[in-house]
Amino acid sequence: MTRDRPRAMSTARLFSAMLLTLLVAGCGAAPSVTPSPSTSALASPTTSTVPSAPLATPQTSPAATLSPPPTATPAATASSSPSAPPTPGADNPPPSVPSTSPTSAPSPSSTVVPAGFKALSVTFASPTEGWVLGVEDCGTATCGTIAHTLDAGRTWSTIPAPATSVNPSGGTNAPSGVSTLRFADPTDGWAFGPELWVTHGGGQTWNRLSVSGLSGDPVVALEAAHGIVYAVFLDGAHDRFRIASTPVGSDIWTLSPLSLPIGAGPIPAIQLVLSGAAGWIIQNDRTVVNGARLVNGVWRSWQPVCSGVVGPAYLAAASSTDLVATCDIGAFSSPQGVHLYVSSDGGMTFGESATAVPAQQGYVIASPDPSKIVIGATPVNGANTSVLLGSFNGGASWMVVAKPSDVSFTDLGFTTTTQGVVITSAGQLLMTRDAGDSWAAASF
Repeated sequence: MTRDRPRAMSTARLFSAMLLTLLVAGCGAAPSVTPSPSTSALASPTTSTVPSAPLATPQTSPAATLSPPPTATPAATASSSPSAPPTPGADNPPPSVPSTSPTSAPSPSSTVVPAGFKALSVTFASPTEGWVLGVEDCGTATCGTIAHTLDAGRTWSTIPAPATSVNPSGGTNAPSGVSTLRFADPTDGWAFGPELWVTHGGGQTWNRLSVSGLSGDPVVALEAAHGIVYAVFLDGAHDRFRIASTPVGSDIWTLSPLSLPIGAGPIPAIQLVLSGAAGWIIQNDRTVVNGARLVNGVWRSWQPVCSGVVGPAYLAAASSTDLVATCDIGAFSSPQGVHLYVSSDGGMTFGESATAVPAQQGYVIASPDPSKIVIGATPVNGANTSVLLGSFNGGASWMVVAKPSDVSFTDLGFTTTTQGVVITSAGQLLMTRDAGDSWAAASF
């Protein structure tokens, strides 16, 4: 970077960084490095906290320095059916050609998930098929592995992880390795944060990618929907975030002409949310800094919700038009708690809910349909505890739907209107099959 600033990281991972500072190295990978401490919470995934997401790909929310001790994205709602990518032109320049490193060796067969497996990131490409990136003990070291299900999380086996370290702290807070996983379909997936790895073989082989024009720049967010994968890179040399895209089955990336200047705060964080062919980006740097909106395949500058509330905002999409956002009003001036905002026109306008959210801080949000909303939050008078709060009447009332002991959440999202996922900082995958009313830990 041209000036000294802490590294950015995803919402879910910032918070995890306070609890998990040990960088775990993948089997055969270089020794781990302990990241420098930072504060943070999403998730994003794809719709992110999406609807792109973990149970298709999670919606991930970005971190804020205020977040409790997350990324996200991400679970998220299932992506829309694939469509052709935008035609190159003034707003869509011809794609650049990436370089790749050798693939990791394919596994001869799936194996049972080992005892002690700790989940870090989850993504589903359909209601039945999903993947969880995590870590396991392997002798004297800790190794990265991926758990895979074909029956909606009822049984799991393992497939190879990329041949690099897996970082519980996540994002660009680590000098190398990956922390987050997204799949668009049974074949095409990406592991990232800060490196970028891709599989076009269902995870049996992985390639490391280097996008032309962004060589070495860390990936801070990635989601896939509607046949396209979008990634946001931290261009530290120019103090800005860059956006690149490619069809899900390709490694030929196109850079958007639009970039987002980094805010003046200490921890810039990006949330990327997709729903069908629509998309949104919010940058929080303590407060809302700037954003972008995907319109007809082109990223345009967008003023996000809560740009003037002196606090961060977290976004989720139930459809290409129905959005919800939580805003920590006055977080860095006169704290007024978490407020809910709703849009029915794709984010052009937002209205504030008449009922305040019973939380002093929020950091991940997902919405399977406009009437149902789930958020990860620190409740009023909750000290440093975190809970999942659910509303099933569009925000008119709220209830605690999950309260695991001493954890925070990341990769919160829905694959269908009833099936959703979230990862806890204790390494558990929680799943719901009743639209968020109840949550249970998956058994690996």
